[in-house]
Amino acid sequence: MVPGGANASTIPPRLFTAGILSRTQTLELRQLREITNPAELTRDILRYQSILTDLAKTPTEQLLTKTQKIREKQKQTHHGHQNPRCRKSFALKLT
Repeated sequence: MVPGGANASTIPPRLFTAGILSRTQTLELRQLREITNPAELTRDILRYQSILTDLAKTPTEQLLTKTQKIREKQKQTHHGHQNPRCRKSFALKLT
């Protein structure tokens, strides 16, 4: 579905009847519709999506690992009360 609830297949006829396209644009759009194979287009989109997902996998995993290490380090310093912003750390220094 496209915005406004219109089906994508209904848009070209609506453009044709609206008379807003030039003759050249109308011919180009009709030719494009004739040569477009929806099943092939869907397969291509899925293939490219898979390629992009694979390319993003390693950097994403590296970022997650780095983030996890940072959180573990923060948790250790927080529970060990070495963080000067921690209330318990401040209270321990006062006693």
